[in-house]
Amino acid sequence: MRRSFEELIGSELDQLYRAALFLVGGRTEQAERLLTAVALSAHREYASLEDEPERPGRWLLERLASTALHAETQSNSMSSATGVAPSPTGDVAVDSSPETSSLPRQLHLDHVAAEASGLPLRTRIAFWFAVIERRRYSDIGEILDEPPSSVAHRIRVGHRVIVHGISRSRARRERGRPG
Repeated sequence: MRRSFEELIGSELDQLYRAALFLVGGRTEQAERLLTAVALSAHREYASLEDEPERPGRWLLERLASTALHAETQSNSMSSATGVAPSPTGDVAVDSSPETSSLPRQLHLDHVAAEASGLPLRTRIAFWFAVIERRRYSDIGEILDEPPSSVAHRIRVGHRVIVHGISRSRARRERGRPG
């Protein structure tokens, strides 16, 4: 039996919100706007589908990434037309702590999100789908409309920046501790 859209999105809301926070650099208000836009567009699309998507979480996350990319494109075209640059990223406050496989085991998502907030959106999307969602580069390439080699490059760059930033943060914390 096909679930209502409300049941479908309700079961995936936590994951979508964590992803939205990650993609927008931890800015709560922006994550909520992104999530609202995704819910509206997914609701319209869901109404036209004959069957429920086989993997609803995946289906919704792909719409989240597409909506974020579309919003960034609109923001960039507006800022170039007005001469006003987009606002800088804020602090990250992600209320989640799943581990990621390619980073140290004790590392939590909030540490990764804090370091990833300065990366370009496409790199954050690639990193999220590869490391957190464990998606294939070819799948991510379809979402970003890029070849898998570009996705791999984005993930390598993101990984390098994030690990370097986390290492610096740990070193600062350790220096601040009394010996």
